[in-house]
Amino acid sequence: MSVWLVLVGGLIQCAVASTSGAASGSDFFLSANTGVDSGFCNSSSTPCRSFRYLLHQAAPQVLADHQAGVGMVNEKVWEKRFWIGGGSGEEEVFEGECTDQAGIQVPWTNVLVAGNVNVASGAGQPVVDCGGQGRFLVFSGNNVRVQNMQIRNALSTNMDSSGSGAGLLWTCNQIDGSEPCVFAMHNCSFFNNTAYGYDGGGAVALVLDGPLGVSNADVQVVGGVFEENNSVQNGGLGGAVSVWFNAAVSNCSTSI
Repeated sequence: MSVWLVLVGGLIQCAVASTSGAASGSDFFLSANTGVDSGFCNSSSTPCRSFRYLLHQAAPQVLADHQAGVGMVNEKVWEKRFWIGGGSGEEEVFEGECTDQAGIQVPWTNVLVAGNVNVASGAGQPVVDCGGQGRFLVFSGNNVRVQNMQIRNALSTNMDSSGSGAGLLWTCNQIDGSEPCVFAMHNCSFFNNTAYGYDGGGAVALVLDGPLGVSNADVQVVGGVFEENNSVQNGGLGGAVSVWFNAAVSNCSTSI
């Protein structure tokens, strides 16, 4: 059984969510066709090859250097932009990324993960093919945007809530609820992703983790394609997308 979208524990009011751009940031580049896993991946002429190298080695070092510099970089306004694919018009397929159940951790706030789609050449979305081996990205910071990506064949086998969201899992931890958690996903495609986690979300699970009664969020899911995604437990809860919140959800725009 596959249920497309499930919202649990809150009121959903659909509107247009707005996010403010950061004043400055860091750009990183990946290419399945021309990338090499060395250096810092922060030039479009020298992209890296794998998400794991970029997010576990290159980006943390660059961002640590920023923080250690003049001490003026504020995590809340410093944007991290990850550009995926060369935009040359050739198909880019990333394989071997989903090697375990922990997924690739993305712990920062103000993150953009964007497929570098070359509209003029007709290039499609960069593809991450997990090959049924594990889960893909796990976000734990506020203000996250993912766009123009295709994720397929991700598999999350953990039976508890940590096994939700085989393609993407986002958890925003709030302290006092004064600042809304923001997540946007535009023009992404998910095919044949499966999660065994109790909270569902074969393709995507969005979790707002904060004290009961103070949580709030702005969530957008716009212009996506979801096919053959499955949630195994709990009656197929959120076969494609599950959204779990402690309290009200506002500004949620869905157009599929």
